[in-house]
Amino acid sequence: MGKAKNIDRFPDKPPQNKGVRYRAWLESQVLLFHEILRGLAEGVIVMKPDFGITFVNPSAEELLRLSQTDLSALSIEGLFCDERGYDCGLKLIRDGANNPPQPKLVHLRDNPNITVEASVSFLKVGEETVRIIIKIRDVSFELAQKKKLKMQAETDRLTGCFNRWWFEEEYVHRLEAARGCKSWIGLIFIDLDGFKRYNDESFLWGDRLIKMAADIIRSVLRPGDSLVRPGGDEFVLLCLDITPKTVMDIALRIQTALRSRDLRMPRDPEQRFNLTASIGVSVLNGTDERLEQLLDFAQDAKRQAKLRGKNCIVSLPDEISDQVVIH
Repeated sequence: MGKAKNIDRFPDKPPQNKGVRYRAWLESQVLLFHEILRGLAEGVIVMKPDFGITFVNPSAEELLRLSQTDLSALSIEGLFCDERGYDCGLKLIRDGANNPPQPKLVHLRDNPNITVEASVSFLKVGEETVRIIIKIRDVSFELAQKKKLKMQAETDRLTGCFNRWWFEEEYVHRLEAARGCKSWIGLIFIDLDGFKRYNDESFLWGDRLIKMAADIIRSVLRPGDSLVRPGGDEFVLLCLDITPKTVMDIALRIQTALRSRDLRMPRDPEQRFNLTASIGVSVLNGTDERLEQLLDFAQDAKRQAKLRGKNCIVSLPDEISDQVVIH
């Protein structure tokens, strides 16, 4: 018996005669194209220029939880939505045609909790588009991990407040927002009084006191206010869309809430520890030329509160607040 011929299912070169053998070669290239796509870990959806779905690889079927038969009967418009819940399949394709191809984040229409990174490319013969290809992959876990790491990097582990690294970056953005919206922005600096005496008896109790103070302060804040612990026994409160009166009201609530806590010295329960704070307040409008000095005003006000005997609130600048001093 002679040797069986090694038949290449996917010949590289087309036959010279464009007849039956040439059409067979074209069909083999389509099969090869599909075989390659089936092996990809990324989901792939192939469509005609009229957006009719012609091919879906197993990874896409698994991600979308639909078979190719099911998908062939659906419109690409109904597969994906944006963060607001609006269908965005066609917009995804239009954006891919008008701009350099860049991955975009969308959500599955049937499961908005799944975030998908989608990228669009176009298979062309000359200038004519013959197929539209959308690659998709589930990035929900990846984004959740990034969010978790970002939160850990920006959060004070002891109190759960934002840390100074968050403040240094976010403060600049919020100043810009206040300037752009011509709205008020306020800072409240809170420095616990007598903390060293308490902490010297037991640093573990000192940590508990800082955590307790953070919880007390949080209990009287508005939902949108951001509490920061830059370090030690200091806290900074960043307030947006606020009036000077409201900033002072919040500072008073913080002072009252801290004073009301009945504490004793760790090693001498008979000796009371007065939980008070020296509080510096500053609030400026986004139209104020001194907006960049907001942080300096608040810090100076806090230092003045310390110098005035502690356990008081000082507000700067003078013409905004009449240099309010509240004991």
